[in-house]
Amino acid sequence: MNDKVPFDPGIGALVSDISSLYNEVNFKLSNLRSIQQKRTFFKLFSQKIEKYINNNISFLTGCLLWAYLISTNYNEESKEIEGNVFFNSSEYDYLEQVNFLKSVFESFQKDYLYYCGRKFDVPKRWEYILNVYSEFLLLNKGFINLKYTSDLVLPDELKNAVFSFSIDEVIHKAITEKDLNFIPKIEKFTV
Repeated sequence: MNDKVPFDPGIGALVSDISSLYNEVNFKLSNLRSIQQKRTFFKLFSQKIEKYINNNISFLTGCLLWAYLISTNYNEESKEIEGNVFFNSSEYDYLEQVNFLKSVFESFQKDYLYYCGRKFDVPKRWEYILNVYSEFLLLNKGFINLKYTSDLVLPDELKNAVFSFSIDEVIHKAITEKDLNFIPKIEKFTV
């Protein structure tokens, strides 16, 4: 019997690098001369940007689900968490990823309105998951001291959640299929 549980079950390898894509799009936009070229280019890339944002939100959802699973399954009989790259690291800005995604939402909304001529409404689940994940990071101080499953602190939104699916099966399916779209699109953790 294994006395350790992975920090990341394998979903980290599936997350898209939104910062590189967004920097590439902004660089290319800045090199185009006419507004029509910029509009055409942005319209072509807007679906890809949206797909990357969805991928990142699904990754964060998967992280929250994994934390819930290992916290509830191994709370009384705590297990060591293996592979936590943040453990014992010096202070870092653990909200950087979340804040960056929030800034991408804002930029994407402005750019979408400017280049596409219509408003893009950020799905409520994007903001919801970011808020819950931010709280999760703050409660766990960026995982710097996270060594055992009993050390995990879940946000109130997640503590008493009830799921209509098997978290283990969903995460396993996402990993084996190499697709974070198998992570449910959670609007709100239900109690």
